[in-house]
Amino acid sequence: MMRWMWIVALGLAAGACSKDEPAKPSAPAAAKPDEPAAAKPAEPAAAKPAEPAAAKPAEPAAAEPTGPIDAVFAAYERCRAALASDDAEVKECAADMAKLAADAASNATDAAKAPLGALAKAAEQLGAAADLDAARRAFAEVSRAAIDAVAALPKMAEKLHAFECPMAKEFGFNRWLQPTAKLENPYMGKKMLDCGMEVHDLHGGTPGMGHDMKGGEADKN
Repeated sequence: MMRWMWIVALGLAAGACSKDEPAKPSAPAAAKPDEPAAAKPAEPAAAKPAEPAAAKPAEPAAAEPTGPIDAVFAAYERCRAALASDDAEVKECAADMAKLAADAASNATDAAKAPLGALAKAAEQLGAAADLDAARRAFAEVSRAAIDAVAALPKMAEKLHAFECPMAKEFGFNRWLQPTAKLENPYMGKKMLDCGMEVHDLHGGTPGMGHDMKGGEADKN
């Protein structure tokens, strides 16, 4: 009997001990690592519109005849340059000059009509010249008519230079026209290419620099 009571007492004491034992703290839950945020795809940059290429400035075109009168004197210059180089082959430029001068005369002012007509006829004679000497004599008459025409055409006069050679009087007329100020004598050619002087009065004025061309009757010297 005493034995059973002792066992019961032990059991009660054990129960009391287990009841009074503090609860074992629960282990903290392991922190769940943050998942990396999904990378947001980069939006494509808006394409920058291409800037238009700067326009390249056009190169100026070489000077060309801009009208019927310019074309007449372009043909005259071709003949003058040939004679200055001692070249008697002036048939083509003379034919062009004759046709162009005749066409220009038909539409010219009253003051320019007659000298342009005379220039056309003189150019025909130049085209018929048999040799260099004859071509130069014919060119003298072409120049006489050309200078009369220019005197009646102030705008054309501004584009040309007039020259005179005292050694060229044997040809019947000793003046001529050029688009540049560099003298090249069509009457004397290579042997005296720079013989002469620029004149500022086409018809008998004092030789000098410049190309101020005044009207009047042609110099017959």
